[in-house]
Amino acid sequence: MAVEEQVAASLKAAAMPVEAGQERHDSLVKTQDKPLRSVLDALGACTEEYKRDRFWADLAKPIDKAIEKLREEEAELAAGEYDKAAEARKVAMMLLEHHDEQMQAAAAAGHLFVNESKMVKMVHDAFKWDGTLTLASPLNSMAQATMAMQKEGAKERQYHAQNNQDRLEKVRSAMKPYTFEHTADHQEMTVKVPVPPATASRDVKCKVTRDTIRVSVQGHAKQPAVIDGKLQHPVDPEAFDWHLEGKGEERTLVLDLEKVSGGIDWYDLLQVGSAGQLV
Repeated sequence: MAVEEQVAASLKAAAMPVEAGQERHDSLVKTQDKPLRSVLDALGACTEEYKRDRFWADLAKPIDKAIEKLREEEAELAAGEYDKAAEARKVAMMLLEHHDEQMQAAAAAGHLFVNESKMVKMVHDAFKWDGTLTLASPLNSMAQATMAMQKEGAKERQYHAQNNQDRLEKVRSAMKPYTFEHTADHQEMTVKVPVPPATASRDVKCKVTRDTIRVSVQGHAKQPAVIDGKLQHPVDPEAFDWHLEGKGEERTLVLDLEKVSGGIDWYDLLQVGSAGQLV
């Protein structure tokens, strides 16, 4: 029988019909206060609590079926039937997932079986993370697996967040029409603008004041100005100069500027919102 068929059969047995005239029990049931040493103890305590409540007793069925499948897995492993063991474990995991879906309905009915729901989900997550866990595994092993999974998940989220930020910075850099070079302890700054291969000196117009800069290049994709806005900090207009260098695809307009005051760290050439500055 295929895994999906086995799960379907188990779920059919775990259906929760309500008999005519049956009363609804909304009492919150908590896991019994008794020693729980193994995974089996924990699952057994949960099913015992479900069965105490007539209305919700069928919540125990997928867990009971999952326990059967986990025992079947152990037997198949002992017999060297590794494929069958893997199939049995897969069915057990799917049954525990189904239990989680059932618990969502119970929660909607009034936050029932909160402790049991958390326990079964912890078992599911730990078993999914650590394939060596069994019904006989001590609870601390399950807790360690859960903590390791959460820690790895946090690292992965941090990695993706940093990766997304790096991609964003690359996009920003690609969209910005210039590159800006400077060091905080030097007054000299350099701005490089890629320009069309045929760009000549007559095609370039630059105007720099103490607080603003405007650069236009005939034939450049960005018109009417490649750079136009307020500078981050004042510059010395008298020290400004520019020249063209490179040929073909390497053709570049180089702007040389000087800060009025050294020791200031500019995070960009222009203030945010200026033309040529990506907001």
